Amino acid sequence: GFLEYMNTLLASGEVPGLFEGEEHVQLMYQCREGVSNSGSTMVNTSDENELYKWFVGQVQKNLHIVFTMNPQSPEFYNRTATSPALFNRCTIDWFGEWDDAALQQVATEYTSLLDLLGHQTGVAFNSVEECQEAVVKGMVQFHSTVQRANGRLWHKGPGHGTFITPRHYLDFICQFRSLFQEKREEVQDQQRHLHVGLQKLRDTEEEVATMKQSLTVQGQHLHQKERQAKEKLDQMVIDRQEAERQSAKAKVLAEELTLTSASIERRKKQAHDELAAAEPALREAEAALSTIRSNHLQEIRSYATPPATIKKVLSAVMVLLTGGEGESPGWDAIKAQTRRDDFIPSIQAFESSSITEVARHRLLAEYLSDPGFTFEVANKASKACGPLQKWVVAQVEYADILHRIQPLREELYNLEEAYSRSRNQSDMVHQEQLYLEQRIAQMKGEYAKLISESEALKLEMEATNLKVTRSTQLLLSLSHERQRWEFESSNFEAQMATVVGDCLLSAAFVAYIGSFDEYFRTEVLMPSWMDTLDALRLTFNRQLSITEYLSRPDERLQWATSQLPTDDLCIQNAIILQRFRRYPLIIDPSGQAITFLMRQYADRHISKTSFLDPTFLKTLESAVRFGTMLLVQDVESIDPVVNPLLNREVRRTGGRLLIRLRDQDIDISPRFTLFLTTRDPTFRFAPDLCGRVTLINFTVTPSSLQSQCLHRTLAVDRPDIDAKRSDLMKLQGEFKMRLRILEQALLKAISDAQGRLLENNELLRTLETLKREAHDITQKMETTEEVMQEIAAVSNLYAPLAAACSRIYFMLEQLTELHHIYRFSLPFFFGIVSTILTPGLGGAGPSGIAQDPTERVSRLIHGLFTLVYQRVSRSLLQEDHLTLALRLSQIRLSVADMVGWVADEELQFLLRTGQGSGSAAVLTYIARLSPSPAVQALLQELLLLPSLQSLQKDVLQHPDLWQRFVQGQKPLEPLPAHLTADPADRPATVRAALRRLLFMKVCQPEALAVAAQEFVAAVFDGPGPSGFLDLPTPDLAALTAGEADPYTPIMMCAAQGVDPSSHVDALTKAQGVALLRVAMGSPEGFEAAEQALHKGVQTGQWVLLQNVHLAVDWLGHLEKRLHSLQLEAKTHHAFRLFVMAEIHPKLPGSLLTRALVMVFEQPPGIKSSLIRNYTAPGRRVGAPNSVRPAEQERLCLLATWLHTWVMERMLYTPMGWSKAYEITEADLKWALQVIDT
Repeated sequence: GFLEYMNTLLASGEVPGLFEGEEHVQLMYQCREGVSNSGSTMVNTSDENELYKWFVGQVQKNLHIVFTMNPQSPEFYNRTATSPALFNRCTIDWFGEWDDAALQQVATEYTSLLDLLGHQTGVAFNSVEECQEAVVKGMVQFHSTVQRANGRLWHKGPGHGTFITPRHYLDFICQFRSLFQEKREEVQDQQRHLHVGLQKLRDTEEEVATMKQSLTVQGQHLHQKERQAKEKLDQMVIDRQEAERQSAKAKVLAEELTLTSASIERRKKQAHDELAAAEPALREAEAALSTIRSNHLQEIRSYATPPATIKKVLSAVMVLLTGGEGESPGWDAIKAQTRRDDFIPSIQAFESSSITEVARHRLLAEYLSDPGFTFEVANKASKACGPLQKWVVAQVEYADILHRIQPLREELYNLEEAYSRSRNQSDMVHQEQLYLEQRIAQMKGEYAKLISESEALKLEMEATNLKVTRSTQLLLSLSHERQRWEFESSNFEAQMATVVGDCLLSAAFVAYIGSFDEYFRTEVLMPSWMDTLDALRLTFNRQLSITEYLSRPDERLQWATSQLPTDDLCIQNAIILQRFRRYPLIIDPSGQAITFLMRQYADRHISKTSFLDPTFLKTLESAVRFGTMLLVQDVESIDPVVNPLLNREVRRTGGRLLIRLRDQDIDISPRFTLFLTTRDPTFRFAPDLCGRVTLINFTVTPSSLQSQCLHRTLAVDRPDIDAKRSDLMKLQGEFKMRLRILEQALLKAISDAQGRLLENNELLRTLETLKREAHDITQKMETTEEVMQEIAAVSNLYAPLAAACSRIYFMLEQLTELHHIYRFSLPFFFGIVSTILTPGLGGAGPSGIAQDPTERVSRLIHGLFTLVYQRVSRSLLQEDHLTLALRLSQIRLSVADMVGWVADEELQFLLRTGQGSGSAAVLTYIARLSPSPAVQALLQELLLLPSLQSLQKDVLQHPDLWQRFVQGQKPLEPLPAHLTADPADRPATVRAALRRLLFMKVCQPEALAVAAQEFVAAVFDGPGPSGFLDLPTPDLAALTAGEADPYTPIMMCAAQGVDPSSHVDALTKAQGVALLRVAMGSPEGFEAAEQALHKGVQTGQWVLLQNVHLAVDWLGHLEKRLHSLQLEAKTHHAFRLFVMAEIHPKLPGSLLTRALVMVFEQPPGIKSSLIRNYTAPGRRVGAPNSVRPAEQERLCLLATWLHTWVMERMLYTPMGWSKAYEITEADLKWALQVIDT
């Protein structure tokens, strides 16, 4: 279509019929405008033919086209033949592989800014240029190594190898640049953390030593404070005792004072009472004195000679005032006293207590004894004398009372003196007590201060001691980590020196290795790359683990949680999936990668689609816009719409990131990720696609398959151990991850800590918590040892079965080298494993645990080999059955219980030939055994095998027997002693059978099949009748009900002349199932097949597609549709699909792998063919149980005999017949129907 148009356009400048009708009219109008605008006058614009010629000329002149074509494409040579203008009208620019100079120039430009020399320790290289040159050469040689390894795969045939393009090389360089920056910073950061952390640990050690010294000094201070406090306490006790004594004394004194005070009060009261009796008169007299006026006194002074009464009264007053001493004063003296202004006040101020005894006695004797000395008389004599008389009398009477109570007063005085003395003594005792109390209080304060200081010192010492203890314990607990950190720190230069080499290996791994299988990764590429680095003097870590170098333990644990198999290849692939620069294209026959991706990125809303999905473009646009992940399945036919994404054709416009999908620009999110997957491991993608994507091969590996088989076996046979094993693997992964995180957290916490470690209690608690948790995890890991031993014991018991499973499966994968249709999927093989483990089907199941475990495993192994042979043989041609049996025998002899039964070199002799040399006698006799030089050479090589050295002597000792054996007419007769064995000795029986097989291969190749059957029987059956090679008749009903399902078709591949449709007809008739039959090979057949499939999927009817070898291209679509139906899980459970085809070399491998293949061919031999033809289903027209008459039965037998005889001779064309005639089972079917009707 398009290329034809372009070829015509290039050749003539036009595409005939491209412009018609309205388009042609519009073209002419535009041409006229073009001619007019050009100013040309040479073109007649009214002539459309001339205008069209002008248009064609403009096309040839101005149209520029760039074609890109893949010379490796199968269609390239067809295009060169059908479109010659693509080559003779174009300038060809052949972009082949970049030469070494181009590769070096590109690598030099990309690495010119990297500081490579600074991290090579300065020993291997003397300049930056020399180091860069070595790195560039290494990159070029790495690329060349990958190309050579890929070339080896190409030589293995179709389905092997890929295309290594310059984009791989650019990806490699970019990966190296990013990895170099990442790992350099990682090592430097780690070294920085190590240096800071170790320095802080050293500072902590010094600080601990200082604190220990401080503790000693503080201890001395504490002892001194405690001694002082004790002295204070002792003194306080003494003072307290003295204070208590003083207190008791004060108490006694207080009691005495109380008694004395009471006595004083009584005496005072008595005196007071007596004085109180005279007190009123005294007060009355004193009051009367106030009535004396000055004129009264003037009157008295006026007397030259006073009346006797007046004189007597005044003389008495004078006696009181003068104390009664001496003579009585004269009148003049008396008048002189009265003239004084203070006379009356002095009398009023007179103290009664001042009356002397002399005055009192004199007054009593001289004055008061006088009866006329009364108030009335005196008052009558003078108004002043009356009050004075009363005053004198009152004073005398009061003085008399005082005289009378004088003893009482003296007693009272003595009591008061005693009281005063006691009081003073009490005050002194109280003062002493107060002093003692104050002193005690002071000492208490001093004692409390000392105690407080001691306690503070103790607390400080306890805190210091706690810090010292914690720090010492912490330093002790970190001793292991410290040693490791010191070792790592000391190896900093060595680590930096290997960064370049390690990054080269890792970058090459990520960029190149994804498409290769495990063998090429570990045994071819990595060793070659390491040799290259050695040759270029680029240092690298020889114990480098890519998985450890490019991933963290927590990442690997997360991958395992997302159901990623734990084998190295899958982990490596997960690393590539994490670090890719080109979107990955995943080769995933088993579907385990898709399962992993869907679980791993479930939180990022990853979605699945395919190019066949009608909503694909809409789903793609949505994922691109919103930055979700998109997984596209079955990308064998790539949609060009994704090319801009694969090429990263992103442009920035006004702050927006845009990419063009089809005819529109859409925003692309930086988070968008695209995964492409294919289930066909044999599909070979175009070179341009291989350069745009990162190919990742998730094809199952032997170790992974062995692990999966062991898991399945334990899950069925020992679920308890399997559960422990799964839990333990998870726990160990979690423990290792957590331990690594804790180790990093320890270092980070120490290195990031601010200030001194011992001052940061929070940090110390954090470190203790981290170390305690790390210790707990280490103990938990140690406690799992017992469980691990139990698991290991049981796993080792079942390991031979798992190993046999792995070897058998990969042997089945190699069967494609025998024939294209020999393809077996992993689910098919797992079905076999499940069958042998299921009770009543192929194994004893869990009920068999009670039997001897070793015997049970042996039974399971035997059941495995038997079931594999039975189920695989139905998919093989008859000629390959024995080959399969021999390969199974070889594998069986490599399983644990048979290891060592035969020599490996004897088994290998079956697969190789060569020349050897031996003793002259043996060589001479070999020439006598066989005249054929080829046979002589083979015999010579056989007898020179190390395990057959003893046969040389036997050949010389029994020449006649060996000659008859080698040249005998009957195979395997007579047998030399070295080729026989006791049937009870199985190892010897197997060895003898193998050696007979080897001699038959060399001497009698025509008897090889017989010897091979004996060998297989010896390996699998042992003594007794042979049974391993006896295949049961294929049971289509059991196959349909058991192994097949709605998504697993039954594919009947028939040899020419064989029609297996009768088996399907008989089965559907017996089970009463509606069958939709479609014959392929015509355009109508495709539509009918689609309709039949749609109806069968919906209703559960069976569908039979016949002659599909005539529609091999459509079969690829059929397989993808079945896969889509399986993902949707909406198919009717009763639906079954039968696909019938002749054995054809172009049948798609994907469908053959998915289907249960049954090969139908004419059985070898008249007998087996006759039995098969006569007993085949559908041979009767009437009821199945009806009985034919004898004559009719004889005719049917004769017809079957004739057909069998004709078909048998057909096997030997052109000897049986001159050519192969198209005679099929349909001819026999119709012949029998004619007889029956």
